Amino acid sequence: MGSTSRRVLAAAVFLGAAALALTLLPGLSTWLTWRELAQTAQADAASWSRQASPWHWTIRRPEDLVAGRVFGEVSQATSPDGLVLRSEESSPFEMGLPLARTADLTHAGRLHILMKPEAPVSVQLVVRERLDGPAFVSDAVLGSTDLALDTPSLNWSADGHPSVPPTRAAMLRLRLQLQPGKAVVFSGASLEPMAPVARPTPGTPPRTHSLGAWIDAAGRLDSRQIPWLVPTASQRAENLLHWRDRARDAIPAAIVGSGAPHPGLPAWASQRLAAVLVIFYVLALIWLWRRPPTRPGLRAGIETAGLLAGPLWLVAGLHFGTADIPLPAVACVAALAFGALLAWRDRHAPYGLRLATGAERWLTPFLLLPVAIVLAMGAERNWTAPDQLRVLTYIAWAFVQQWLLLQLVGRRLHRLLPPAAAMFVTALAFALLHTPNGALMQMCFIAELWWAWCYYRGRTLVPIAVAHAACALVLEAGLAGSSYLRSLEVSARFFL
Repeated sequence: MGSTSRRVLAAAVFLGAAALALTLLPGLSTWLTWRELAQTAQADAASWSRQASPWHWTIRRPEDLVAGRVFGEVSQATSPDGLVLRSEESSPFEMGLPLARTADLTHAGRLHILMKPEAPVSVQLVVRERLDGPAFVSDAVLGSTDLALDTPSLNWSADGHPSVPPTRAAMLRLRLQLQPGKAVVFSGASLEPMAPVARPTPGTPPRTHSLGAWIDAAGRLDSRQIPWLVPTASQRAENLLHWRDRARDAIPAAIVGSGAPHPGLPAWASQRLAAVLVIFYVLALIWLWRRPPTRPGLRAGIETAGLLAGPLWLVAGLHFGTADIPLPAVACVAALAFGALLAWRDRHAPYGLRLATGAERWLTPFLLLPVAIVLAMGAERNWTAPDQLRVLTYIAWAFVQQWLLLQLVGRRLHRLLPPAAAMFVTALAFALLHTPNGALMQMCFIAELWWAWCYYRGRTLVPIAVAHAACALVLEAGLAGSSYLRSLEVSARFFL
């Protein structure tokens, strides 16, 4: 076989592998989204079966509240029993209960507040059905211990006029008033059904065109029935989340996801296993730094695995933005610290921090920017320009990503693989670091293939990082929120 034939065959294999990756990435996104919806649905169903609801809060410190603070003239302290609030004057103070999604006050209209006041405390509820809607304020209720407030039975006002009770809560605040110098200890709150609810069961999967009919039918159910929607599994991840959002917008208590059981460890066992894995991972990185393998190929492969394991665990493991973030975050920080040590050790090698010289090295990475602009202009939404802080922050974040993938991982992959294969693996890793956002994963795979080639030719990161940030900000400004690209969020934040 001649050299020309070999080059044609290599190009065909490369293009075929790239096309296969582009085809499989959305499938991975859909599978992960389907699994996440199933887990959330089963957790919600378990809560309703216990005559509870998905909306409950444990309050131990100010960070457990909206904005991480209590608003008003009050001192804050932590204790084993909960958050201690001591009133400094007679004026009211407010605390917001975080809501990851709109709460349903029709199906879970009883707010149970766990508190221990030193003196009777006046409690009012402040609710917004939508964040841009009017504030509903209930009459004050006096309590000297735990309170159970049935929201439909309270007297409400909106804009100073009597009003019907709110049926949902996109914002939920407690407004309290104590005698000056008196304290109250809050340990938690929860929304609960006012009457026993039927055990929820999955409904028949409706067709796409009948989702509106399902919502209309479910809207006629009483508060003892919790609707459970099972969408079709063949949809894109973005469409699955669109289904969920439409259902929850109509009925916040709606359960969306499969009812199939899923294997998994209990929460306490999962956390302990994660802690063991983090300790092992950090110790392995320290050992690898102190005692690197002598064989260059083995050393490059193990260092590549060490650099990618932490970030992929955080992002592709769907931990970013969830309550159990500390352990995966520790692994990610350990990987970045390991990368910094490797960069310091390799400081004699071309590092990529220098500014590019020559117009070609600056212009070539930006050839993807017109493509991003065309994609953004095709979306049916208004552009939202980012502020200066967002631009600067994204450039810095883009540089960190490209430093990790091109400077550290890419250079090691080039010691193991042919250039085209090294660029392919680098681009695939970049796509996986945007899991489970399927459309964004495809865009990142294509973009990183180009930027990896630019880096292979120019060995400088600065123009690539700026081009990366420019393309991302254009897509965010013009395409995020469209029917194709839901957002730029990744990992667990993609589902919010």
